[in-house]
Amino acid sequence: MNRLRTRLCTRLATLTATALLATTSALARQETPSPTAISSQRIAELAAKRAELSKLKEQLSVPRTQGGSGGGGIAVDGTVVSAVSALEADLRVAPESKQAILQVYADSKLLEAASQIGLFRQYVPFEPSRQYSESTLIEHFTNQFRYELRTRGSGVDIWFDQPLAMFSIKGTQWEVLEAKELMTELLPNYLQRIEEMRANARAQLNRQIAAETITLDWTGGELGALVQRVNEQVVSNVVLSDPALANIAVPPLSVQRMTPEVFFKMLETLPRTDGNDFVVTVVNDTTIHPESKATAKVPGSIAAITISPALETMQPPVKRIFDLRPAATADEQKSLIDSISFTMGAAEYTSEVKVRFHEPSKLLFVQGPRAAVELVAEVLRARMSK
Repeated sequence: MNRLRTRLCTRLATLTATALLATTSALARQETPSPTAISSQRIAELAAKRAELSKLKEQLSVPRTQGGSGGGGIAVDGTVVSAVSALEADLRVAPESKQAILQVYADSKLLEAASQIGLFRQYVPFEPSRQYSESTLIEHFTNQFRYELRTRGSGVDIWFDQPLAMFSIKGTQWEVLEAKELMTELLPNYLQRIEEMRANARAQLNRQIAAETITLDWTGGELGALVQRVNEQVVSNVVLSDPALANIAVPPLSVQRMTPEVFFKMLETLPRTDGNDFVVTVVNDTTIHPESKATAKVPGSIAAITISPALETMQPPVKRIFDLRPAATADEQKSLIDSISFTMGAAEYTSEVKVRFHEPSKLLFVQGPRAAVELVAEVLRARMSK
């Protein structure tokens, strides 16, 4: 019994496989075939009939009536109706009107351009409402090609197979071949136009960069002259908080495509040995409203760049000890200390300077900004040299 069941199952499996193979073969035979060769002259003849048919249908699209009076409409022209029927029949029964599908490999130049451009809107400023503003170059070309076919009255369908990099064209044999020829004609002009747009986009970007960035070879000189050189290249708002800053020496340097804000902040980082350190502050919409992410830059507005002397309180205080023993008497020593206190007050250093006098050793301790300590030393030299 088991052997019989096994033989029956095996036989059933064999019959099922045979049936599936037969079905697959039948489906393969029913697939839309590739178009056969048709002369360009014959395609032109059929295209002329299609154009004539489209023109006649436009005439019939106007609202009409069957009679010439009473309905207020325009009477149907029986001659036009007959002509439409005849043309439709001619196109329908033509041997070249059998259904076909053609696969065309995408041109290598089109694929190369598509790989370089990415989204089409990056190079072509179409309105956001346009359906292909977010399309790739291949999708845009397919849409343009499809539109051109529709204007000619072609009924073919076209799509692009991304993995195979291949266009598929489906429709009547003659329209499929017509579409293939049209693609060959359109592609060179399309690629040329795309390259022109890319060149224009690059040129516009370079002009924008040149108008908003600094490129210069500075041989060295004063900060005021450097600011003038920058303003000759770009529009900038550079403010010197102290006119004396214009005399600060700036060493030779060379920069390319640097915005004014970055350029002057870079100057701030250069090491200096003359003690004329300065601070650069950039003020724009973001610095004024840092908590507001929605603050948008006003078109055409330019940031302010303020250059100020570095605050000496930010530097480590200088400590120095002076020997007052050359001032023999206590009155002379007190007079020296009074002179120092007066000078610190006049120079507005009183709150920043510490002065301590050690009576037993006759030593004067001074701590404060470097300029203040140097001023104390100058006072002592002037008084004790007499």
